[in-house]
Amino acid sequence: MNMLQAAATARAETEIDSPFADFDEFIRLYQQRIYRLVLAQTGEPDLAEELTQECFIRAFQKQKSFRGDCQAFTWLARIAINLVRDHYRNRRFALWRRLIRFDASEPEQERAHEVRDPASTPEEHLLRRERLERVSARIRQLTAPQRETLLLSAVEGMSIDDISRATNRKPGTVKCHLHRAMMNLRNWQEGEGQ
Repeated sequence: MNMLQAAATARAETEIDSPFADFDEFIRLYQQRIYRLVLAQTGEPDLAEELTQECFIRAFQKQKSFRGDCQAFTWLARIAINLVRDHYRNRRFALWRRLIRFDASEPEQERAHEVRDPASTPEEHLLRRERLERVSARIRQLTAPQRETLLLSAVEGMSIDDISRATNRKPGTVKCHLHRAMMNLRNWQEGEGQ
């Protein structure tokens, strides 16, 4: 057997051993389990169906990254759980992101500033808007690591460990950047109050 035949045989054996060899069968095996998992987390059948579909799309796109060090369902469950988390994180922080988006267009910034508390007066609204603009300006003045850490924590709601993995920094470094960012904002706020 020559080198090409050996490689072709090894590739064929790998494809047979792969849980993705017949992706339709793969979906049939795991779809109901993933749907139940997502439905239990969301309580919304339509959303669970949508996220289950997205889970299998992502699995198909990322099948080459499956290392086989866990069961296929475990890998799928991690994808599904992350999709649910992302969905709720995005919903929860959508307003926050719109309000502090730094690259937003003028019309979108105006629209975001028009979100009013029905119990507030126009003067209170103006004061809040000015304060938000000052805070946004101060956040832009933070160092890049401080700004990044603060926004991942405050806007995205990420834990120190998640921020550490996302930014490729040690947890102690992340805590330090977050603390410095908060101290800088506090010092600027105290300086404005005097």
